[in-house]
Amino acid sequence: MLTDPARRKKVNRMVFLWAGAAAVLCLPPIGYLAYILADPDRQLSTPALILLAVYGLAVAVMGGYPLEKIKSYGDPA
Repeated sequence: MLTDPARRKKVNRMVFLWAGAAAVLCLPPIGYLAYILADPDRQLSTPALILLAVYGLAVAVMGGYPLEKIKSYGDPA
């Protein structure tokens, strides 16, 4: 991987796109958190908490996708 500039460029582009998209997808939950914290009497409902947990898991998987893809480049199969 380190000696092949074309492969390294492809991997860098893939990491930039997937990790960048995951970072952008983190913004709505942060905005919702600010909305919740703005009013001390506001509470987070259970369905919203479950949705945020599933959303966070999806974003984490999306951010980790390039790492798993890079690992598969090293496999001889």
